[in-house]
Amino acid sequence: MEEKSNTNKKDEKAIISIHEEKMDLSKEVVEKRKITIHKTVNTEIVRHDVPLLHDHVKIEHIPVNKEVTEIPKIRETGNVTIIPIIEEVAVITKKIMLVKEIHITKEQIETLEHIETALRSESVTIDKKDVQPKKNNYRNSK
Repeated sequence: MEEKSNTNKKDEKAIISIHEEKMDLSKEVVEKRKITIHKTVNTEIVRHDVPLLHDHVKIEHIPVNKEVTEIPKIRETGNVTIIPIIEEVAVITKKIMLVKEIHITKEQIETLEHIETALRSESVTIDKKDVQPKKNNYRNSK
């Protein structure tokens, strides 16, 4: 670089240019190599015999209609579970009961009543007249 100097006779001043260097740091991604990955799923069918159990349930409604003194418990007989179903039943009985009596008293009471009524009656009058008989050729029998 070159220095410039302006010198005047009056004042002797020199102008010197000063330079400075600066560093710029930066990063850059640089591709060095490419990698490709392939994935495959392999399926293999394998057969196994697996024992499975299931229950078959048979439900039967068995009518009993029997009077019991206490509530029966659930019980098991062999492989049968018995669940009792109970019901309260109203019991109606008929009895002859005297509720009340009706008393009837009969009295004869005589009263005098004035009644006016038209009564009809028939009467017969017989008039007898003697009639002279006509003379006929036949006889009259008396």
